[in-house]
Amino acid sequence: MDLYDKIFTESKKSKKLLYFKKYTGETSFCGYVLSFNSNTVQIQHFTRNGKSDGVVTLRYSDINYITIDNDYLKSIQYIIDNNVLIDGEQSSTLPLDSSSNWVFHTLNEYKKDKSTLLGIEANGDWYVGFVNDVDDIFFSFTEIDRNGFVLDTSIYKLEDVSSIHINELESRRRLLLYNWHKSIN
Repeated sequence: MDLYDKIFTESKKSKKLLYFKKYTGETSFCGYVLSFNSNTVQIQHFTRNGKSDGVVTLRYSDINYITIDNDYLKSIQYIIDNNVLIDGEQSSTLPLDSSSNWVFHTLNEYKKDKSTLLGIEANGDWYVGFVNDVDDIFFSFTEIDRNGFVLDTSIYKLEDVSSIHINELESRRRLLLYNWHKSIN
């Protein structure tokens, strides 16, 4: 039995997630093995939001590498197991301020709220995280990465913010992982 046979058999038997990276482009897949033969492997593919996304069949010759264990795979497994927690969007209505200070008022409303991650677009860049503090010119923001880890805490100008997203799917996904990491550390 070669190494592919060994890891594919384990994945099929225990539904262990594997990460497949193809040689061409940025194409990759995350899933567990449904079946395999001497030339191809068939996997149940999952999105990074833990949703089943069809069956993918790959030729061995197209596989650049296979990751069998890392934080990303553990995070995806946790999301799959707890998917119901990110499915239910809670209504989040905030009165729209009629002044030009809508950014200040919105961020101030969520200041120090650790139960909601905000998505913020500033100068064409996208950030997801918690608002720590706000004044008339700046705000402090702790960014949470795609795997739920604290990336950094930075200060931004209010005037640079062009949109704020409250309770979107990606934010709920990151919050689920953030809370999970906090509970195991």
